[in-house]
Amino acid sequence: MASEPAEQPVLKRKRITVACNSCRAKKSKCDGKRPICGRCAGYDYTCSWGNEALHGNNYSHTTSRAASNPEEITSPPEEVFRRYHQAVHALTPQLSPGAQAEVNKSLACIQAHLCPRASSDTTTASSQKSTSGSSVVIPCFQDPRYVGEVSDIHFFNLVKQSSAAASGEGGPGQGTHGDEVDNYDAEALTTARSFQNPLSDLPSRTQVDTYLTIYFSTVHEAYPFVDKRSFKARLDSLQADGSTAELTHSWLSLLYALLAVGAYYDSFRPEGRSAASLHQKLFNCSLVLSHYGTLERSLTQVSALLAQCFYLLITSEIERCWVSLGLAVRLGQSIGLHVSIEEHGSTTPATTTTPRGEGSTAAAGLVLEQPEVRNKVWYSLYVLDRLTALQLGRPPAIADDDCHVPLPRRADDSLDLDVHSHASHGEGAFSSSLSSYSSPDGSTTHSHPSAGEYFVRIIEFSSIIGRVLRECYQPRRTIAARLQNTKYCDELLLAWKQKLPRFLRFDLGHAFEKSVTLKRQRNMLAIKFHHLRTLIYRPYLYYTCIDGGTSLPPDQSSRSREYGRICASEAQSIARLMHNVTDTVDIVMNYPWWQMVSCLVCAGSVMVMAGAFMRRDVVSSGGEATASISNLEEDVETCMHVLKALSDNSRGSKLAWNMMKDIRARGDAAMWPMIQPDALNWPDSFLNILQGSHASIY
Repeated sequence: MASEPAEQPVLKRKRITVACNSCRAKKSKCDGKRPICGRCAGYDYTCSWGNEALHGNNYSHTTSRAASNPEEITSPPEEVFRRYHQAVHALTPQLSPGAQAEVNKSLACIQAHLCPRASSDTTTASSQKSTSGSSVVIPCFQDPRYVGEVSDIHFFNLVKQSSAAASGEGGPGQGTHGDEVDNYDAEALTTARSFQNPLSDLPSRTQVDTYLTIYFSTVHEAYPFVDKRSFKARLDSLQADGSTAELTHSWLSLLYALLAVGAYYDSFRPEGRSAASLHQKLFNCSLVLSHYGTLERSLTQVSALLAQCFYLLITSEIERCWVSLGLAVRLGQSIGLHVSIEEHGSTTPATTTTPRGEGSTAAAGLVLEQPEVRNKVWYSLYVLDRLTALQLGRPPAIADDDCHVPLPRRADDSLDLDVHSHASHGEGAFSSSLSSYSSPDGSTTHSHPSAGEYFVRIIEFSSIIGRVLRECYQPRRTIAARLQNTKYCDELLLAWKQKLPRFLRFDLGHAFEKSVTLKRQRNMLAIKFHHLRTLIYRPYLYYTCIDGGTSLPPDQSSRSREYGRICASEAQSIARLMHNVTDTVDIVMNYPWWQMVSCLVCAGSVMVMAGAFMRRDVVSSGGEATASISNLEEDVETCMHVLKALSDNSRGSKLAWNMMKDIRARGDAAMWPMIQPDALNWPDSFLNILQGSHASIY
């Protein structure tokens, strides 16, 4: 009788009465284990349990866990206070108004000692508010996130479900929009700071110069939305006399955002890791200066929001970037960035034949520069909007038909090519707007390298992204229509590549070239090209792996198989671009870092799925493993090795590596090759895609 309990079947899921605060906030499944539940332990979240987090044994467990974490021991006092401030605020709603006022007053006192530069006016107002007992703390609960079909996150979880269905771990009822969705989005809460002197948090002049140099040699080479000349002139004037009379909140916010991006890049270098937390502090300063209630309706404010978006992208906070970018787009539209200056009705002349510098006043230069800067800011919004829409599988905020702005000039004096060549300022057919763009233009390419050429070409590329979203991932399309649209989009993409000027062709050799800028731009184009081509053909992995295409007509079955092989080949091309990198600094500095985690997860999950079903076909035919399977496994290993190397300084990379480790283990298991496709309990999402009835937008 004593052995009977051991013979009872083990339930796969156990209902619990209370979930931890973290799982409740994320609406995730919690196993109820205390003091740290399984999900919080796996994702390294802070696990707390209602009002028990600071009492009895739970407090001792929390303390011991914090003491065992070297990162928390070495955290600055402000960061430690921020974390405990959030924990205390989670408990205050259960207190009486008088007790809440006392708690808020104590927290304000602690913050005043930690941040001596805090504004006295803000502290006084906060104290008055606290003592009056009117302060109310509202808990934040996040609704389940939505990611569309084109998103790499959606595809990864779809593959995970399929492997779970094959092994009997789960069923088709667990959709990608269910409770548990693996994600590499590094969610982080940001606390605002107030300061009396807006320049008090600036780093030393040497650090400022270093961080800005890094920014202008990385992000700026791809998105030149900051007028480098005027920005540096204003900064030099500020550093010379320290006067803040003519400074605005939006310009200071832009400055802090650019410094935050440069500081984060610098933290990957061994000599820059001593100030690893500085980038977060600088970004918080930028956020305070761009508070929603005090946003300026200006071009500088839009640029500041754009710079904040890039910081959020490179730190893998994609959801926050998506929201901030939407705000920037709306703010840009509110000042007419989406139309030309003539249509906007501005009193500033849109064009002039007077060369800059020949005017009677310094304002003459501004008259010439303002339209060009406006165009660059708008198209930076447009390109980033397409990038995030592709990454998250959501409709873009900017439509091609709503763009009535001339494309930026090819020749850009703010970009340094590191070569002694001069490009022509000829525009030709390149001054047309995107609304009339139907195929890569046939304008004559310049024989001399021009740094501004990259930005114009990437605008064209972003227009193709919009077509891919509409044509290849539009819901309820038949397989015949999808095949035709896929062919059309791929022809557009290949034609775009063929039209690239020689110095930007990433598929050709460039012996003896010394320009670091052009090398970086070619690397970025290569990553973007292979990633988009992978997404164009990725739906046909489903047709190839489910039943070998036998349910399709012969011509459609043959094309589907061919398209599936192209998808796997393009994913391998992404991995092979990483073969020649020397270290993490090489990846961060010379590739589109803001897009790398997404591209590596996309390529890795495609190759895992392709390899698993190639092994299935080999087993079913009685053959042996081929070299193609071995090559796929090596390329998956390359993606994981890069993510692992980056994870030391990137939480998003760490989460992505854990995701890939999990899905690779499932893909390597013997269950996929040995089980016939018709015996699997496939998720409804797979079957809907096969039938062309998938209701998801993108």
